[in-house]
Amino acid sequence: MLGLLNKTSQPKNDHRRPSSEGSNRSSSQNPLQEVALETRPNDERPKHSARWTDHEVTNEEHLQITWGAAKVVNIDREMDTVYGKEAKNYALIQANSSTLVLIVVRSALENALALQVLQNVVERKSSGRLERYLVSNTVFTTVLDRLNKKTSLHTGTSTLVDSETLREFKEVVKRAVQMDASDIHFRGDQKQPRIDFRILGAVHNSGLSYSYDRLEKLSRAAYSTQAEKGSNKGSVLTFETQQRAAFPLELEIDGRTQLFKLRFELTPCQSGFHAVMRILWMSGDKAKKGESLESDLLARGYMPDQARSMSLVSYKNGGSIILAGQTGSGKTQTLYNIMRQITTREKIAIAVEDPVEGDLDGVTQIQVATREGQTVDDAVTDIIKSILRLDPDIALISELRGKESAAGFQQLLQSGHKTLTTVHADSPIGIYERLASDQFMLDRGFLSTPDNLSICVFQNLIQRVCPHCALRHDEAGIDAAYMHTLQRATGSDDLSMVRFRNRKGCPECKKVSHLPGIAGREVAASVLIPDDEILLLLRDKKVLEAIREFRSRKSALYDQTTTGKSAMEVATYKVLTGTVDPREVESVFESFELYAMKNRRAA
Repeated sequence: MLGLLNKTSQPKNDHRRPSSEGSNRSSSQNPLQEVALETRPNDERPKHSARWTDHEVTNEEHLQITWGAAKVVNIDREMDTVYGKEAKNYALIQANSSTLVLIVVRSALENALALQVLQNVVERKSSGRLERYLVSNTVFTTVLDRLNKKTSLHTGTSTLVDSETLREFKEVVKRAVQMDASDIHFRGDQKQPRIDFRILGAVHNSGLSYSYDRLEKLSRAAYSTQAEKGSNKGSVLTFETQQRAAFPLELEIDGRTQLFKLRFELTPCQSGFHAVMRILWMSGDKAKKGESLESDLLARGYMPDQARSMSLVSYKNGGSIILAGQTGSGKTQTLYNIMRQITTREKIAIAVEDPVEGDLDGVTQIQVATREGQTVDDAVTDIIKSILRLDPDIALISELRGKESAAGFQQLLQSGHKTLTTVHADSPIGIYERLASDQFMLDRGFLSTPDNLSICVFQNLIQRVCPHCALRHDEAGIDAAYMHTLQRATGSDDLSMVRFRNRKGCPECKKVSHLPGIAGREVAASVLIPDDEILLLLRDKKVLEAIREFRSRKSALYDQTTTGKSAMEVATYKVLTGTVDPREVESVFESFELYAMKNRRAA
């Protein structure tokens, strides 16, 4: 254990002691690194001098802090110009009525000038005994976590401040929910801080004005007091590393109490930090199941033949359902639709999620929690090993991240468990190739075994135009050249039903959306039930031939049958029927001009 420096035993201006290395050290050397520690409990005092930086404390109980009375002494304002606002590598703690404790992590020792200033500030604050400790990052975050939680629960003024900050944070979330936002972005730019909302896929300024410091405090208040147990990466928000958590919240929306969860991710950047919170509805109409799985999928925008195929596969025993799509494409909600419908009292269903994104009745939902030094992939694998012993009929793995979790996925399938999961891929055939890649290393023989990959789905979300105020091309100011390109791309001579968004909106769309002219979003998907022919081609690494075989089965774009079609081509059918603005399809996928060029070359 470290010794303690008794401040009264040493003149204030004399920070150094003679060392065994002689008296020739430069007087400009870092004083904190040279201080000799003199006092320890009687039974632990060393027989020789030692620098406090020679030993790193790895257990917070060695700090001799009286937790019931301790509090953090705020010196941030005086130190920000030295360490920077993001640096949280030191803390001054009132350990008891007569003792201040300074804890410093190793990164703070890199700047001798900063340490000198810190030393001066600390000594001006100190009127009693001052103890200094070099501590591990784990001890540092654990100490602050314990003190922050105690302060928010048990102290008067701090509770008022924390409560006010938390109330303000909830008001930001409530505003986002009322604007039908899916994500909240805290853009912690020290020069231009702002809050943005992602609404129906597009990013919009929230209209809220906050300083950089206030964004930090809002983030910290939520992370420190609201984070769900086991969901947070790091017990204290430092703004120095990537951190994540899940926050459950109750909000009053339209006179009704609704339950939400925020999936929080923070990343430091050169100008400060960027935090994003995905808004997940845990109650209300968005969390309810419909009359059937097929009707639920149709309501999400799946085409009739897709909804039928997915429903049939979902109710069969064994096999897998794998979804792919970019971040925010609604993959998890589709899996939830399926789980809500196929889970019954006669079946054991278990979900492994990171984080849990909603309540699934009858499903045992397990939040992934990592131990120190453990990756999420390893943590998922450990859970999969344990749930194999729980004898589930249905298993949901929120995402395959690497070789270990992929191996667990294979075990589940080989044991006869129906398994639902997601991966990052750009098409249904891309799902197969991703699982066979070096990242996952699943054997092609296993992947090509019939029914192991029961159905592969790639999906995206696209905005629907308001049917009450959508415009024809001439009303929207669209020139003939654009319509000619659209005609070449679709192969359709009849574009009479194509409609464009009215950016002025109307009373009807304003009832359902904060974006004028938009009536919500729906899925555009490409679905593949791998058959023997495609599986054999993929097993033999004939990927191009497999793609050609899949594409050879498609009908014209103005035909609602989706077999062999890409997600963009399914979205194009929605364009031809007046549901989606063609410019929305171009923004989500690619331009129709480029599509026409590629399609001509393929032909």
